[in-house]
Amino acid sequence: HKGGIWLWHMEAAFRGETGRLQSRFYLGIVDGRIIANVSTWENGPTGILAHVFTVEDQRRKGACKAIMAVLMEDFLRRGGKVLTLGTGYGSPSYHIYKGFGFRSMTEGSGSMRYDADPAFEEGFFSWGNVRSRGLEWQDWSTLSVLFAVQDGSYLRSLSHGVFGPTNYEGYFLQDLKGRLEGSWQANLLESEGGAIMGYATLIPDGRWRNQVWLLDLFLHPRFESRAILLLEAMDWPKEKVQCYVETDLSWKIDALSKLGFHKEAIFLKQIRKEDEAMDVLVMKRPAQ
Repeated sequence: HKGGIWLWHMEAAFRGETGRLQSRFYLGIVDGRIIANVSTWENGPTGILAHVFTVEDQRRKGACKAIMAVLMEDFLRRGGKVLTLGTGYGSPSYHIYKGFGFRSMTEGSGSMRYDADPAFEEGFFSWGNVRSRGLEWQDWSTLSVLFAVQDGSYLRSLSHGVFGPTNYEGYFLQDLKGRLEGSWQANLLESEGGAIMGYATLIPDGRWRNQVWLLDLFLHPRFESRAILLLEAMDWPKEKVQCYVETDLSWKIDALSKLGFHKEAIFLKQIRKEDEAMDVLVMKRPAQ
């Protein structure tokens, strides 16, 4: 029912082209007719709940709740720990998810998460060795867990307008498609335990006729000191590259400086985090 890039994933999944990503479909069937669906995209203990849909003549009859009950039981039985999703805050769907234990990532947000074990995240993002590699299909749900963490920088992706904890579901598809087509770069830091500790994208900035590239960089607070590993994996374009940074993020400024970035400009009180106005620094890597 969504179309576009969402069908791109579905078609790739049915062709067997999505690697270790598990695309699961839970169906409601009446008299041989599929009347409702809820899906999950999973990798290990992490998952995204998505594509919740009931045909119009069968709505408000309990189909979604019935499917959700089966889905949640199955997810837990298989050792699932975290599910994320995106919906309209306060919508009928929001209250259904809330009834199954999902909670908003921030107050008033339709980005929600379910935690089967409150202690899981602490262990999942534990300190250890990491490696840098390109974004792949199986990273979908694990990357969404990284973007759902409460701590860390507020400006997480200017390219997608991500500020603070959020469900990264749709943005992932845009990043992966761009990377597979060769027009974008998307690299991550992966721990030995399979968690994604950091993420960087390098995308032509359409606001400037794609003549400037926009770098976004977000790391889990425990791994901010490893930012240089992500940056060194980038294939830098000949054009100018800009990165927007909160002025109090010394780890990010230092890492960018080591890769040839310089301070270009500062926007005073550019964004607000709750009641706090924040300055934003623009750092540039000159055209080569």
